Amino acid sequence: MSNPFGKPAPTAYALDWRKVASALVKALDLHEGYWKVGLNFTLAAGQTQFSGGLSPAAFLSVMGVTLVKAKEMDDLTVDAAFVNPLLEKATDRHIRTFTKGPATVN
Repeated sequence: MSNPFGKPAPTAYALDWRKVASALVKALDLHEGYWKVGLNFTLAAGQTQFSGGLSPAAFLSVMGVTLVKAKEMDDLTVDAAFVNPLLEKATDRHIRTFTKGPATVN
């Protein structure tokens, strides 16, 4: 069913590696360090039908994603302090607001 009020809702998003790393840093609640995405692969060998006959083949599967701590920034790295800064707790802010004293009206 289409959306009668405007553009259809997206069904896919393309993300570069830094956006993926930023999302993982936020999901894992990391606030310091440089981080980048790594992929875990499995490689298997076998044979497959190709051009009318059997041919040797390699099969590569992505088994998972790893967030790797990096020593320095590069084009694939994000700084957790920048993409997911540590914010003060709402309760600390609430207490500090109400201990300043009563508001005055002129």
